[in-house]
Amino acid sequence: MISWIKYAPFKLRESDSSECEAAGPKFKKSQSRELNVGGNKIRFTAPRSSLFGKAAHTFDTGSNDALKYDDFKIENKDLVATENWHKTVICVKEWTYNGAWFLGRQATTQFAITLHKRVENKKFKGEGFLNPKSFEFAIANLLDNYYGHRIGIRAENSAKYNGPLSWTPIENMDRPAVTFQLYNPAVPLRFFIFPVTQDILAIFEFAYYGNNAVQKIQDELPLKIIDSVRLIPSEEVSSQLKAVEKSAENNQKLSKDLGPFNWPINVEQFRQADEEACDPNERPMEMKQKKLERN
Repeated sequence: MISWIKYAPFKLRESDSSECEAAGPKFKKSQSRELNVGGNKIRFTAPRSSLFGKAAHTFDTGSNDALKYDDFKIENKDLVATENWHKTVICVKEWTYNGAWFLGRQATTQFAITLHKRVENKKFKGEGFLNPKSFEFAIANLLDNYYGHRIGIRAENSAKYNGPLSWTPIENMDRPAVTFQLYNPAVPLRFFIFPVTQDILAIFEFAYYGNNAVQKIQDELPLKIIDSVRLIPSEEVSSQLKAVEKSAENNQKLSKDLGPFNWPINVEQFRQADEEACDPNERPMEMKQKKLERN
């Protein structure tokens, strides 16, 4: 009760400091969720959505097969460099962080799980996403496509986003997986990405809105959610994982450190390279340097 009063959602005063003591959802009160993606199960633990004063934005596909209706769509055409990646949303949650002693809402974290795949006639040549080299190349291409072309407002030809930052491969999974951040002064982002199948990437995205002083606190919950993720592959994907493990070409792991990329990209050069559907059997970053000349 004392904690609820201390971090009440009501705003009765203004903060007189750049620092802010705040509290958000409790991970120990989280729910376990299981999402079905073509017979592959994604299990994770996360709190309920918590917003005061308005309806919480929450949704997930649950036990229903997320691939059943093939609901993959292009992102807003104004927000992408090419139309070669399509996505679908399978989970959405939102959490509030309140300041101590009646400072009210200080920040909000928006969480989404999305699935991404290449358009059928634009798939990359060579190995699928379960292969570490192909996975890393796909992430680089996807980030360029969604974020690398965006221009900031502070200076001409400046990038809106800086990243990836704090690139951290996840070692305890049966497939390549990584978490990292993209920095934008208004809305910093954290990502956790792994392949669900040879052709589909799953992205856990956490967007931090509000008081910058609360961002360190906001980042604690996503790391716990990421650590809770457990994957149960279908028989087909299980066989593919074994094949990748035995492959003579599987002698390269994810880069231990990657980024930040030299953004903004040259969009026309990126589109040309993307149309060529580069063979990702080369080292991913060597390919980026050869194929994508930067401004």
